[in-house]
Amino acid sequence: MNSGIETLREIGILSTIPEELLADKKDSFQEWSYQSGAEILRLGETGRAIFFVVSGKVRVEMPGEGGPVTLA
Repeated sequence: MNSGIETLREIGILSTIPEELLADKKDSFQEWSYQSGAEILRLGETGRAIFFVVSGKVRVEMPGEGGPVTLA
């Protein structure tokens, strides 16, 4: 099995998709790595991708009256 497909299989929502379909689409996926504290997206930016967190954690914040508010 191709390592790219193995990574996609680790993503719960993709785990039940038949291997043939994943193999056909795997080149559409890109793997990115970010340093701790790095900003990935900003409020108001146009979304052009969907992100799956394979390892690590992501914090989602929105501006609030007293500073950023953590949503997730």
